[in-house]
Amino acid sequence: MKKSNTSKLIKLLVLTVLIAISVSSIEIRSQAALEQLRIIDPLYSVPIAVIRGDLFNATVYTGGASVEVKDSKLISPGLNVTLIIVRKYPLKEVLIVTLKVPENATPRLYDLYLLVNEKPLISVRSVWVLDEWPTELVFMHITDVHIGITTDGVPSYVYYETAIALLNTLPVQFAVITGDNVDVGADIASLKLFRKITNTARKPTFIVPGNHDHAQTDEESFMKRYYGVYVGPPIWYRCIGKFLIVGLDTHLEGFLDTPQLKWLESVLAKHIDKVKILLIHHSFFNYATFGKVRGTWREIEKLRNLYSSWRERIDSAKEFLRLIEEYEVKMVLAGHVHGDALVLYNDKTWFVTTVTTCAGLREADYRGFRIIVINEKGEVKQVGVPTKNPLKGVSSYNIEKVKMIVNTDINLTTYIYKIKVLPGFEYEMKNITLYMYVNASIPFDKYSLYGNKELIKEHKILPYGSLHVVKVTMDVPVGKDLKVIISAYKDEEPPEVEIQMYTPRTPIAGKSSLSVYIKAIDRGWGIESVKLVYRTATGIMEIPTTYVGRGIYQAMIPPLRTRTLTLKAIAIDNAGNTGESEEVTINYKVPEEKKPEKKEEEKKEEVKKEEEVYVPVMPTAMVQVILVTVAIVVAVIVAIVLLRSRKH
Repeated sequence: MKKSNTSKLIKLLVLTVLIAISVSSIEIRSQAALEQLRIIDPLYSVPIAVIRGDLFNATVYTGGASVEVKDSKLISPGLNVTLIIVRKYPLKEVLIVTLKVPENATPRLYDLYLLVNEKPLISVRSVWVLDEWPTELVFMHITDVHIGITTDGVPSYVYYETAIALLNTLPVQFAVITGDNVDVGADIASLKLFRKITNTARKPTFIVPGNHDHAQTDEESFMKRYYGVYVGPPIWYRCIGKFLIVGLDTHLEGFLDTPQLKWLESVLAKHIDKVKILLIHHSFFNYATFGKVRGTWREIEKLRNLYSSWRERIDSAKEFLRLIEEYEVKMVLAGHVHGDALVLYNDKTWFVTTVTTCAGLREADYRGFRIIVINEKGEVKQVGVPTKNPLKGVSSYNIEKVKMIVNTDINLTTYIYKIKVLPGFEYEMKNITLYMYVNASIPFDKYSLYGNKELIKEHKILPYGSLHVVKVTMDVPVGKDLKVIISAYKDEEPPEVEIQMYTPRTPIAGKSSLSVYIKAIDRGWGIESVKLVYRTATGIMEIPTTYVGRGIYQAMIPPLRTRTLTLKAIAIDNAGNTGESEEVTINYKVPEEKKPEKKEEEKKEEVKKEEEVYVPVMPTAMVQVILVTVAIVVAVIVAIVLLRSRKH
């Protein structure tokens, strides 16, 4: 009996321990899930459009944990709208929340705010509230941003900042961005910078990945560590009234796999009555293919100028074209080839490929973007610069003709726009709108406008969470370097600058190029430019520098024929203050001069002269041998003569 009770007690203790471990494990998993709580739809890369007074769904990743949504709002600069929580229903690892937009909400692009288990969750720029559905779409096509590279001395983010600033001011409703958003998909710093710049836009952005976004990732890390975390889903669709926009992923290889094609057909089949627009990265037709093309998916092999990645996967191309034909897709937008192309297929479908906005290109091309207009009947009214025929050749806007780049200080107490519009830019920059973001921990009355403030027509201060947003309206004259600055302080301190190193340490005169590295730091509004001044016995020269990161600038001095070189670096900050480094003197090694080689004719002439005056000279040793030999012979002869004379 005692053994039985003991056995039961042991079993009870074991069961208790197992239950405790199980409960503890559940609690740990639940806690981990709660720490990963986030809104996964809508996102800044796939915003949702909704009419005032209508419903929309938000999806929260919960990891299976039990959660409670206590509050929901829409937030935009100067606006705060409370949403009505209509219903909530949990699925395996997510919670679907249905929300209603009030009838009196102001049409605008908003951040979505949810209070979940006392934890605030925010999805920035993800809800697009409209007062009515549009009868036409007017949008900007950006592609091949390639954040993380520098081409022709200009970092790609400079062009991208300009593109987003143009999005804010051009008469368009939103932008589509068709892939290669970063140059290397596993480069988290570039992903963060892409997200940061994109989210300065005050209009929606619809984004798909390109092959570079997949670079150095695998299927899991692409979604869980890189693109899926910093951008969003690679495949999606959105309805905007009578329009359907579908985002697709052509992956590294440049085609659509079978599961994605089946998913695409299911989406198209559910939206038969919509005007259908597809976003892909790899263009269906080759670079610089323009004009009308007739054909059928059944005889796709007869189509000329298919892009290589599609031609090499002809079954995928065939199925894709079947869906386009049978479901009457009106437009397919792409990039990848870094140049314009445009095909009107069977007078029904526009295959639009746009030049890279920010990266490298062929010599005859320029970086750019398109503005596209399509109405609810599926009629395409504009595919680029209105004065250019897109079926005849290049028609993108030239982004190299305009510069709108941002500088800030480390605490975001200064925000600077540097603007320049060159002759030939295809849009008149009048009444443009700039959005400038500064730190709201400082009262706005402590901020002042600087720079070309005489061009500012109007500015408004809008509260936006931890930020003040300054909305500026101004005209931009052509050909002038302009600055618009808002700052909580006046910058009167010059930058600090020093020449840190140069290589090689002992350059050779006439042979060695010299790399000079300069460190420039400004504790105010930031560095405007850095140049290197060098002096030799023949004069003074100035050369520009290239920013290489972390406050370091590089200058390249070509080979010089000199014995000494004196260097000085000069930095100018955004307030116009100038700082100079101490001078550095470099001694060059001057190689010994070689005697010039004589010409062949001169050599022959010298040989001839030597032959003419040549007198054989017998070596001294040989003369001595001969003399000794002669002496011996003479002595022998004398001896013989004497002997004979004695005999006689």
